[in-house]
Amino acid sequence: GHPASEIGSGTFSGDVNDIWSFPGKVGIGVTSPTKRLDVDGYVKGRSGLCIGDDCRSSWPGGGGGDITAVYAGNGLTGGGTSGDVTLHVGAGTGISVGSNSVGLKYPSKSCPSGKAIRSFNLGSSSGPVCVDVGGDGLSGSGTTNYIPKWTGSKSLGNSVIYQTGSDIKISGRLGTAGRSPSCPNGWSCGVHTYDIYADGAIHANKWIETNDKICIRGDCRTSWPGGGTLQCTVRTSTGNPEAICYCPSGYTRVGCSGAMSEWNADYIGTLSYGSNGCLSKGYRSVVAVCYCCKIQ
Repeated sequence: GHPASEIGSGTFSGDVNDIWSFPGKVGIGVTSPTKRLDVDGYVKGRSGLCIGDDCRSSWPGGGGGDITAVYAGNGLTGGGTSGDVTLHVGAGTGISVGSNSVGLKYPSKSCPSGKAIRSFNLGSSSGPVCVDVGGDGLSGSGTTNYIPKWTGSKSLGNSVIYQTGSDIKISGRLGTAGRSPSCPNGWSCGVHTYDIYADGAIHANKWIETNDKICIRGDCRTSWPGGGTLQCTVRTSTGNPEAICYCPSGYTRVGCSGAMSEWNADYIGTLSYGSNGCLSKGYRSVVAVCYCCKIQ
């Protein structure tokens, strides 16, 4: 031992068991200890070492202990509550997982020339959609205020309909309900065609003006009829119990209306008359006489 005079400043106290205590920090090989015992070198315990009340004479064997649980979070799979566990990246729809990489699996799609993939959804079974692109898409040209029309499967051009101010105009003839604006069969129109052919009635709340002719069933006139010569013809029909005689085109029956005509019988038989005095029914050998007239 050393005499107390060699230990330096400090306060020591001893008990009956010759156990001495020092209230400060003790440094061995350390001039400024920071712990109760601060050793610069190895510490050897002949019988063992204690940490708190846990005193051991040898180091613990094995790794010691086990995990409580490892959970797989969003996008992961695997995990466990004991032993060795492994976490994996979840290989969902459209996701490719390698040994050290994660990627996206794009749907396979081949578009023909002039088309490209518009969009795709990694989770969709329908796959990408091909659409037209520039160069082989729509073509053609147009004019301001003209309504366009398809001139081909992929091209546009001008129609004959256009707008000027608030007016809608057409540079051609118009037929409704699929009608061709030409003279109907059987009418005396010559080679004339119509600018407007309506397959039904035309109504005007005011008036209709023309600088040329007005035609009624092929009878075209440039002025209202006035005076003129009345031309009549007699039409007869025989051999049918309900014979009806019809007037030529442009003529009108005179004296009877509807499908009835004035009748003369070449023998006495039973005849039926309408309320207007026109014969409506007869028997065989009854001659139907029609009086047909027109103003020329």
